Amino acid sequence: MVRSILLLLFSLLWLSSRGQFVHIGGLFELAGSTALTDRWSTTAKLATLHRTTEGLNTPSLAYQHIQTDLQVFGSYRIDARSEAALGYHIFWVPSGIAHRFIQQYAFVRKGRSSRSGHRFRFDQTFQDFVPPAYRLRYRFSWEKPLSGFTLDPDEFYFLFSTEPMPHYRPGQLDAEHRLGLSLGRKLLKAGKLELGLDYRTRNILTQLYHRCLIRLGGYFKW
Repeated sequence: MVRSILLLLFSLLWLSSRGQFVHIGGLFELAGSTALTDRWSTTAKLATLHRTTEGLNTPSLAYQHIQTDLQVFGSYRIDARSEAALGYHIFWVPSGIAHRFIQQYAFVRKGRSSRSGHRFRFDQTFQDFVPPAYRLRYRFSWEKPLSGFTLDPDEFYFLFSTEPMPHYRPGQLDAEHRLGLSLGRKLLKAGKLELGLDYRTRNILTQLYHRCLIRLGGYFKW
């Protein structure tokens, strides 16, 4: 597993070097959710994005804090494996503050020794002096325990995800894509820790931009 992750890391860095613009950095996430009733729950997530390297084809060291995000969701469980949610996302960037409104539907499918997740999301982003942006997103994820057929407390698991997202601004149509590979550990209580790689491409149809991130996250339930 460690060899696979290192191989993917070097592959992503090589692919990044082939693009027009390269950004290498870190993403740190902390999320928590709690049940309000049998069907309603709420989730909050705080994230910070940092850049350590950036440049055109041959990146150089250039540390900068890029963005801080806060997301809040209200979710309704439709049945044991699906839910719908509405969310609000505020993020602070060097150019100011942006607001995003989110609508999503998600469901999971359990296999004999793995679990797959499907999430459909539509969001709208608004910021002063910038045209509004609209994105349509589909995220597929696949989670597999590294030992046994089920994920038990204090065990490790592998997580893969892919998420294409076309987006539209008035007069401009473009697309993004995110690819994730992580090693996680389920905690004794209701929580998970994950460490992995997050590879993103932006402006696919115009000026290709690569972003390769080391992602560290903690996710908890109360």
